[in-house]
Amino acid sequence: MKTFKAFLLVFVAILLAACSSGPSDREVQAIVQSQMNQVNTLSDRFGFPMAEVFDSKTTVLNRIEQEGGRWLVEFEVGLIAKKSISEAFPDPMLRGAMMLAFGNFQKGQVLSMGRSTMILLEGDRGWTVVR
Repeated sequence: MKTFKAFLLVFVAILLAACSSGPSDREVQAIVQSQMNQVNTLSDRFGFPMAEVFDSKTTVLNRIEQEGGRWLVEFEVGLIAKKSISEAFPDPMLRGAMMLAFGNFQKGQVLSMGRSTMILLEGDRGWTVVR
């Protein structure tokens, strides 16, 4: 009987831990990638094919449970250069403007876009950004 109670207690603890773990790294990365895809679409319209120049990598730094089932997620996005700035922007005027924004990057270099936060809430369709 004691073994059964111990098993039941461990089982309930595992279930509670699974329910309160918040969004996974993979779920946060998918949300950020979706936002990056929107940025890529917009940048294409202005003649800056960002997706041709950079890949992105999202690193989840922290998750903090908030009221009402919301989760504050702190993350960092890094842009990975697929080309050097000279290859990506052969026009000197455009290259100069891009150097102001991104610096003189080389192929393979990771550019940190800094830390950001968002608040996520899980609904019927998965996690969504509420702020």
